[in-house]
Amino acid sequence: MANTLKRNTGLPVNLWIDCGQSYKKSGHHKQIKFQKDHSDRINNNFATMKLDGEIVQNTNHGSRLSPKEEDMVKNFVINNRKCLELLCDQQITMVDFSRIMITGGEPASEIEKEIQERELDKIL
Repeated sequence: MANTLKRNTGLPVNLWIDCGQSYKKSGHHKQIKFQKDHSDRINNNFATMKLDGEIVQNTNHGSRLSPKEEDMVKNFVINNRKCLELLCDQQITMVDFSRIMITGGEPASEIEKEIQERELDKIL
């Protein structure tokens, strides 16, 4: 898994992204982990979200995030789902993902989605 800092994603939290097929080794869904607090430093205080935007049950206990902030993480994951899936399967690199991800926590516009799709086609 690779950490992705909030200053790069536009989210209020840091992320850990599976980019090494750990889901196959561990028998869980493709997923990301997001920090349950607002610390600038990466720590071990993470919740887990599947790539459909669902928080994995019992991983968000003790979170300091508001429902709006959790929705921002969910929107980021949904906006970037195809790229995250390819990253999990090592079909794109973390460098590729960082270059084409849709940042921020609002739902992506159609233009943002089209640009990402074009850039992804160039990589693949």
